[in-house]
Amino acid sequence: MKAAIYARVSTDKQEIETQLNPLLDFCKKRGFEIYKVYKDTASGKTTNHDAFNE
Repeated sequence: MKAAIYARVSTDKQEIETQLNPLLDFCKKRGFEIYKVYKDTASGKTTNHDAFNE
């Protein structure tokens, strides 16, 4: 089974890895093929959308 992962933080005090690592572990334990990881950092002042392959 294929999976995409989406993780988002909205402040500079949050770390995206806090969400991303458990999601990656979940997929790995269940044998999912991760075909794309989406990282989204946004705030009221600025927005930065970054998508990459894991």
